[in-house]
Amino acid sequence: MIYIFHGENLSSSREQILKIQKANNFESKTEISIENTTSQQLSDIILSFDFFGNAPFVVLDISNVGRSNVDDFIKVLKKAPEQSIVVILSSKELSKANAFIKAVSELKAKVFFSKKISESNIFNFIDNVFLGKRDVGYKSLAVLMNDNPDPIYILTMLEYALRNIAYIKFNSSLVSKMSPFTKIKAVNQSRLFSEEAVKDLYEFFYNIDLDSKTGEISQDMLIPFCMEKIFLEAKS
Repeated sequence: MIYIFHGENLSSSREQILKIQKANNFESKTEISIENTTSQQLSDIILSFDFFGNAPFVVLDISNVGRSNVDDFIKVLKKAPEQSIVVILSSKELSKANAFIKAVSELKAKVFFSKKISESNIFNFIDNVFLGKRDVGYKSLAVLMNDNPDPIYILTMLEYALRNIAYIKFNSSLVSKMSPFTKIKAVNQSRLFSEEAVKDLYEFFYNIDLDSKTGEISQDMLIPFCMEKIFLEAKS
């Protein structure tokens, strides 16, 4: 089976690729970039069933292919065994003129477009959460989810905002390196949190980060769980 993932929301693409890998019970995957791989090497990898007869799961990154001729690669993909899964990945949007997109029908490929997350949506969400606005926060989350973001990406942005608040709360020398706009937002948000609350949130995010990577918490519940913890600490 062949999949094509393209678009600037690379984290979303990788999240979907991981789901495909897990759903098909592949324990590992092989990642290669087209600029460092020949069509013959790709053929060898796709046909490399292991000792137990297990097919390979291959991710072919074509983000930097440019205008190179990829006809030989497409010929290889047309002959890929049905048991093998090949993911063609691009961190850029592929146009209809792209050779891989034009070959979708011949490759019998499934195409997924991961659109770029709106920066205004993610920062609006972060601001509302750290200002303790529960109702508005959930409304901005609903808007953000239309961008189909990876929950881990949102978690990372929440951690980024907490770090800035900590810089302000504990008078870090790194405050001088913050942009005026970022500093003003962090100052306003920091007023809602005590020093102890910031420390508690740091410990919480450390543990939740581990849980998210080990599957101890569902991806669907990850962000709401973080939001409720922030809202709780904002009252202290």
